[in-house]
Formats: sequence, C-alpha cells, structure tokens
Amino acid sequence: PWFTFVNNRICPYGHRAWLTLLELGILFEEKECTIKAGHKEPWFTEIYQKALGANDGSDGKVPVIDDDGFILTESAVIAEYLASKYGPSVGKDLITVSPQEKAFATIFLEQHAQQYTKYFYALLKEQDPEKAKTS
Repeated sequence: PWFTFVNNRICPYGHRAWLTLLELGILFEEKECTIKAGHKEPWFTEIYQKALGANDGSDGKVPVIDDDGFILTESAVIAEYLASKYGPSVGKDLITVSPQEKAFATIFLEQHAQQYTKYFYALLKEQDPEKAKTS
C-alpha cells in the first residue's frame, strides 16, 4: 500500500476521500475506527492529533491519511491532495484545469454539500444497524 487511510464507513465525509481513492485506483491500507465521542481508540486520537487540519482539543474525526509521515485530515483537502499527488502517476486528472470549472464546482459544493450530507449519513447508518447504535 502507498499509505494508510483511517476511516469509519458510517461517516459521509470519509466517503469523499474513499471515492477519490477508488477512482484513482491506488493501493492503501484502510484502518477502521470508532467515531462515537468518548469511545474512540487511543491510536486513532493519537494519529488525528498529529494531522494537519486537526482541531485542538478534539479526540478525532475521519478521515485521516498518513502518507509516509505526512498526516492529513479534512475530507475535501484529502481528496484534493490525493488527486494532485497521485492522479498524474496513475493517468487520471481529477482536478479541473479551468478556473471557471473549479469555481463552479466549489460553489456547488459549498451551497449543496450540507443538504445532501444529512441524508447520505442517514442512509449509511441504515446499512449497518449495529454501527448506527454506536456512532
């Protein structure tokens, strides 16, 4: 694997980075963690707190990647990082080249992401009722 991807499949934000990984077709080691407050594994909190983008005082949120010691959190930033770093080496350009297209995509995400996220999260929780109880 090229790097470690820490995630919880119930989290819709983690899916953004995970879908980028699938689209790029790159190898990674996935580590599943608990995202319920007060129940997060110490190893997860430790790696999260070292991540660029981590919130002070937080015990962690997903996703997190560790790319040879460069630890990063925040799903949108991770997706862009992966596309920039690995896209050219696998022959896939996932980042729009036109400034107008990038502006359009950013506006769309800013205006609509929150609206869709709550429904997507509900759908994900229904896929595994046991995880829904603990998340």
